[in-house]
Amino acid sequence: MTIVSSIDLSANWGPPRPQGNRPTCLAFTASELNRNLSGTDSVLSAEYIYRAAARRSATWKAGGGLQMMHLSEALAQHGQPADMACPYLVHEPLEAPPDLPQLAASEKLYAATVQLISTAPQQIEDELRQGKPVGLILKLTDTFLKPTQGMIEFSHMLLSTNMYHAVVATGLGKHSGTGELHFRIRNTWGEDWGEQGKAWLPHSYVQSHAVTAFKV
Repeated sequence: MTIVSSIDLSANWGPPRPQGNRPTCLAFTASELNRNLSGTDSVLSAEYIYRAAARRSATWKAGGGLQMMHLSEALAQHGQPADMACPYLVHEPLEAPPDLPQLAASEKLYAATVQLISTAPQQIEDELRQGKPVGLILKLTDTFLKPTQGMIEFSHMLLSTNMYHAVVATGLGKHSGTGELHFRIRNTWGEDWGEQGKAWLPHSYVQSHAVTAFKV
């Protein structure tokens, strides 16, 4: 069985970037949404927005990840430069709060406003049909780790009730056998995951395991 695609907003986005061993999935997800909004050809700096958001948390520590509130504030008030102005690092900042690199005065910053939306699959579908990719924060299951033929099967087996992961929903399709709606997602775990870093996520998975949905 296969998924018949009807929408693919990320056809020209290039391969998803890997986050490595750092808790930066939310920064990467916001970066892709912001790049799509701005229309720039440049990859935006996940490193810069991660550090800017981390600095807004009084309790941030290396390996602790980000809170949506701090990311939203940083994206609106700081914005992001191109990745080449603040390249992604393989390791977490050693200092707390993290240093924010000084940028050249000529460096363009791309700001955006985060808008939370309903996690209802119909709402996400509507956004995609309007040409707007959606960020999703999901609870992870055993099946999410290893998609089968590019598809993530629905499962009730959560890896942890406290384990969340951010991805970008960029497309729609239907299962050729069951007719179930599926969302095309871009992950941040490298091109060895799914189909070159992308996979199909069923309606039922989003309905049961989506924690937050947002757009910029």
